[in-house]
Amino acid sequence: MMEARTGRRKTGSREERRAYWREHIERWRQSGQSKQAYCRSQGLNPASFYRWQGKLNGVAKKTPGFIPVRLAKGLPSYPIEVTLGNGVVIRLDNDADEALIRQLLPELGRGC
Repeated sequence: MMEARTGRRKTGSREERRAYWREHIERWRQSGQSKQAYCRSQGLNPASFYRWQGKLNGVAKKTPGFIPVRLAKGLPSYPIEVTLGNGVVIRLDNDADEALIRQLLPELGRGC
């Protein structure tokens, strides 16, 4: 039988934590409750529940990726700012050379 955790620091091995959350997620699915209601009834942090659900479903990303963005031609030139995971900030106008950007971003992203 599982014990509800109430604000205590999580202990146990990684596999024990995975099993703990796997069981909670399965119990939630069978409960018919919303995630919020289930977390409230079990004394769980909803953010932790969502994070673990993503991890166990293989949704969580280990490394950030780039999201492709297309800018319409003919718009006024507004600056574009991209902040990489390593803190590097790139500022461009929307009329910057697309080929140069495609060449530059993967190189900068390697340092994240």
